[in-house]
Amino acid sequence: ANEFELKTPRNLSIMNPSNDSTEHRPPENLPFRFASVCLGVIAEVTLGAVLGYWLDQQFGTVFFMLVGLSLGMILGTWNLIQFARRWTPTAKRSRREIRDDDADDQLRQET
Repeated sequence: ANEFELKTPRNLSIMNPSNDSTEHRPPENLPFRFASVCLGVIAEVTLGAVLGYWLDQQFGTVFFMLVGLSLGMILGTWNLIQFARRWTPTAKRSRREIRDDDADDQLRQET
């Protein structure tokens, strides 16, 4: 073992919050998944604001841009929460969610 290797506690599993997995490290593509979620949030907020601005230009109001911006922010926040719930070891998740994620992980390992 390399002396500079990052050591994680045995009971902490980012990949599987149920802690019954032998894999005790985050998946290699976790930073890319996080970047994807962040870009999705930016796109949702921007799309809502632009669509609202366009509707405001069509109808001569300022209401639609505020609604579009608010909806984009709500959807973006919801997506970030979903991402955090999936990849945080202390997240409270249902047994079904954990079981489904374990099955997905096993399929990925087999291929």
